[in-house]
Amino acid sequence: MKRQIFIFLSVLGISLSLTAQNVTYRQMMQDAPEKMYIVPAFVEGSAMSYETQDLVMSRLSSGIENAGEMVANQDHSDYLLTFQAIELDKAVASTVPPMIITRFQFTMKIMDEGRVYATHSINLKGSGETETASYANAVKNISFRNEAFVRFITSAKQNVIDFYNQDIDNIIAEAKKLHKNGKADEAVGLLSQVPKFASEAWSKANKTAASISRAKTTGGGGKGPEIVDPGPMLPPPPPIPHLPSLPALKLS
Repeated sequence: MKRQIFIFLSVLGISLSLTAQNVTYRQMMQDAPEKMYIVPAFVEGSAMSYETQDLVMSRLSSGIENAGEMVANQDHSDYLLTFQAIELDKAVASTVPPMIITRFQFTMKIMDEGRVYATHSINLKGSGETETASYANAVKNISFRNEAFVRFITSAKQNVIDFYNQDIDNIIAEAKKLHKNGKADEAVGLLSQVPKFASEAWSKANKTAASISRAKTTGGGGKGPEIVDPGPMLPPPPPIPHLPSLPALKLS
């Protein structure tokens, strides 16, 4: 599933071990379908330099993997982990040279194109000769390999599961409507958005998608009959009993 990336996000390239090994997104999904695929993304609007953003991206990627999930790139991600530095206050210290002291809230959200699944914030303080330097000094020792960050990731994943389990009947109803109107590919595409780690909802979506695909093949043009539950399959017939070998005939 590929989701649209919001235009207000500046998504930077991340060097991933998976990319270095030339592993495709489809291969990753086959190898670890139970994982969330997350890409860190910076929300514009603070004095954080590109170098500082890169540092935070790297630390977030490490935290995502430490939490048991997968880091994706911007073209192959179902979920974004956005981060933003919101300035709380700023002061200039009477030093030589003068130092700018900045206190800010570092806010993270895990989201897709329409929903926020979890939010996590920490307060940071840094100082430097410039505002940009104060931000850089505040985050240079930051780490996301901790229990609080793991809880943040875990709660987001559980909220995704809860959302799809609660909404799956509506998703299936919409898919059947698309199929009835001759839009089988759109119907299957809608059902494919249900992540496999939401196993209860995914099982229902996958069963409906298979029925739509079969109806498309037999019905022609993507428009088929009403999708119904085929029910359990009949048991196979019993095996044919083994017959004893007959003695060879002797010719006189």
